[in-house]
Amino acid sequence: MKITCILLFAIFCTNNLIAQDWERIAEVADVNGMLLSNNGEILYEYKGSPSRYNFYNVLEEEISFDYTVEVERRGQFSQSTDVFVTLTQNAEAINVYSNDNGNLSLSQVIDYEYSGQSIYHFYQISGDGSSILVLSNVEWIQNESLENRITKYSLINGEYTFDGTFTYTMGDVYNAGTEFSVSHDGNRVLISSPGPGSNNGLNGETRIYENINGAWSQVGNTITAYADESRVARQDLSADGNRIIMTYLFDDTVAEDAGAARVFEYDNSSWNEIGSFFGEQAFDAMGQRVQISNDGKTIAVQALQNNNIEDSRRAYIEVHEEINGTWSQKGTTFYNPDISRFYFYGFGFTLSEDGQRLGIDNSFDNTDPDYVGTYNVYQFNENLGINNTSSLSHSVHPNPSSGNFKIEFKESQESATLNLVDISGRILYTFSITQSSHFTVNETLPAGIYFLTIESGGLSSVEKIIIE
Repeated sequence: MKITCILLFAIFCTNNLIAQDWERIAEVADVNGMLLSNNGEILYEYKGSPSRYNFYNVLEEEISFDYTVEVERRGQFSQSTDVFVTLTQNAEAINVYSNDNGNLSLSQVIDYEYSGQSIYHFYQISGDGSSILVLSNVEWIQNESLENRITKYSLINGEYTFDGTFTYTMGDVYNAGTEFSVSHDGNRVLISSPGPGSNNGLNGETRIYENINGAWSQVGNTITAYADESRVARQDLSADGNRIIMTYLFDDTVAEDAGAARVFEYDNSSWNEIGSFFGEQAFDAMGQRVQISNDGKTIAVQALQNNNIEDSRRAYIEVHEEINGTWSQKGTTFYNPDISRFYFYGFGFTLSEDGQRLGIDNSFDNTDPDYVGTYNVYQFNENLGINNTSSLSHSVHPNPSSGNFKIEFKESQESATLNLVDISGRILYTFSITQSSHFTVNETLPAGIYFLTIESGGLSSVEKIIIE
């Protein structure tokens, strides 16, 4: 295995303007199926025959091999990767392992009551490791009906203990919960029924349930898909369970099957949409993979394919951030560099819990276990290229603004050139001032992040501008 660490500094265009603010800090070559831990500090790669996980540290913005853990079957790690959970093949038991820097030891076996009655089983370990939740679609033979059931186990005195179960029925009982998410403490769950194709023509729907002192109840209203062909595809829940991101692969708002991602927030009574993002063009199928940061203010979403880049099918990933109630794209779009394998780009991508680090793979391919590719780790650097390295002293206010803001210099400038630049490095406006200590910009701009470059007397500086 080859491991290469790449440190990138400020990236500028030929005229010294900012080109991007995602900094690739490391690349791992010759891997298949690698993931970044949610805290953004650990990489782990699953390998079969024999089953094992290879761990790498990225704590100091470089990658180094740490250890290998051998496992009986693939499972889930807690956010800190110190707990590992698997469900046995026929779901008779939940096996819990303690992971002490590569020393994996079986610490508890939980007999699962509904193993013989279930068609499907799905399980999650909460971010803080305090809860294990198992979702089962349980078949009741006596009346030939189905119901969905979630069972919770909580960590009490060092051991996971049964902490209640609840049943629910929604839309398509066969598929309700095939994707479900849990809050950081495991007390809220997000469950979706996908919709058309498996739901007898009904719109997809999503519900959030909360556990309070062992009693589960629905939180707020049921969220339904916007159109019959939208289909709820993927979802994720913020740490406190008050924000959710959901995707609809076949949303036609922009174009046929362009896809969409929508963010909802709970206001203590109902769920309200606070942000929406759409595929670039027809058949992008935006929303194949999605993640939300712990605070719910940053989301990363993958589009399955894109036909607008060199007439090829190329998957891409976008990150969006909410600042003071306004959403804007965070950095540049990541496009698949390997056109021939468009389908697998980003299947293992991870947004860190703080929204500042992103892991993107170009290697995951469960149809070809011998295929290897690369895995890149990016750090969002707000100071990338915007630190003032000269003595040119100025202030900008208000910032954020609506597009009307003032630049004031400590001293009067004989001659100065100002460029207003968007996040991709494109010059939107150029202003010149002479014999003045201040200048006012009043332009109509879409909400987002911009940069103001200032050059005067051989000195220069760059200021980040936020438009609400």
